[in-house]
Amino acid sequence: MFVGLEDGHVLVYDTAALFSPGTSGVGPITSTQIQRPALRQIVPNPGNEPGLSDLVAIVGHEKVHLFNMQLESQGGWAATDTSSRPVAGARFFGLF
Repeated sequence: MFVGLEDGHVLVYDTAALFSPGTSGVGPITSTQIQRPALRQIVPNPGNEPGLSDLVAIVGHEKVHLFNMQLESQGGWAATDTSSRPVAGARFFGLF
């Protein structure tokens, strides 16, 4: 599970650990600072193509970052002008 914080950090948690009974806290598997200010959106890839199904698009300030589940950068792009500024991640994976 990806969690975006107001300060631009992204944390990845093991979903199975989050929903398992226990008395100890569950920390993130990994985390990274993507940007400042806050992120706009985190969108999973809905496809099931080999090598692509674990990607997420993280929409930030005038940039889109593509990461795998270990928060390793897989690419991205940045706005070149106001008409190409990203505002939502759903379109990047063909949801609209």
